[in-house]
Amino acid sequence: MMSDINNAIREGNNNVEDHGGIVLVAIQIAQHFLVNKKLDIQQEFEEGRFIDELFKFYSFIQSDQIINDFTFVLVHFMDDMTHTQKLKMKQEKYITPLIHLLECNDEDCLAQISMFLFDIAIQIDLSGEIQQQNQIRSVFEKFEALPQLLKIMKSENFERDDINSYSAAIIGSTYKASKLPDEFRRIVIEQLKLAAQHKDKDIAGLSALVFAGLAECVDNHSDIVAEIIPHTLS
Repeated sequence: MMSDINNAIREGNNNVEDHGGIVLVAIQIAQHFLVNKKLDIQQEFEEGRFIDELFKFYSFIQSDQIINDFTFVLVHFMDDMTHTQKLKMKQEKYITPLIHLLECNDEDCLAQISMFLFDIAIQIDLSGEIQQQNQIRSVFEKFEALPQLLKIMKSENFERDDINSYSAAIIGSTYKASKLPDEFRRIVIEQLKLAAQHKDKDIAGLSALVFAGLAECVDNHSDIVAEIIPHTLS
C-alpha cells in the first residue's frame, strides 16, 4: 500500500492541477496509517520513501495551490516522530520546501507549516547544540525564510494569532544564545510577549522556552527587559 501512496505522490510533482486530487487521497490514507500506528516512520526514513516523496511534492507545488489538506499530515509528524527523527528533519531537503510554502495565503496551512518548522527548529542534539542551531539557521538564511517570517508577522491579513506566535518563535529559537538581528528584534520580542499571554498553554509555554534561549545571550537582555518589565509592572 505504501508503494502505491508514494507513486501517487510522485505523480503529483510538476502536475498538481491534474493529479492533486490523487495526491490528496494518498496523503489522507497515510494520515490514517499514522493515526492507527500502521506507518513505520523509521523505515520510511531509512528507505527514503513516503517522507522524502511528500517533501519533494511540497517543493513542486506552488504556494497559491497549497491547502491545509496537503499539510495537516505535518501535525501527525509532530505527534509521532521521535526526537532523533525530528533531528533528521533539520536537513535542507526537508526545510526548504516548507520555506517555499511560507508565501501561501491559506491560514490553516500556514499555521501547520510554521508550527512544524518551530518544532523542528527547537530539536537539539545535546552533543552539539551550537552546531545544530547554526545548521538550521544557515538554511533559513540561505533561502530567506527569516524575511518571509517577518513579512508574515507584519501582515494584517491573518486572523489566526498563532501564526505570528510560531513565526516569532521560529526566529527566536534560531537565534538561541545569539544576538537577535536589529531588523527582527523588536517585533519578535513583542510577538513572544503576546504569545506568553495566549489562552493556549502550549503557545504560552513556547514563548517561555524561546525567551529562555534568547536570554542566554547578554546582548538580548536589555531588549527583553525593556519590552517585558513595563508590561509586567503595569
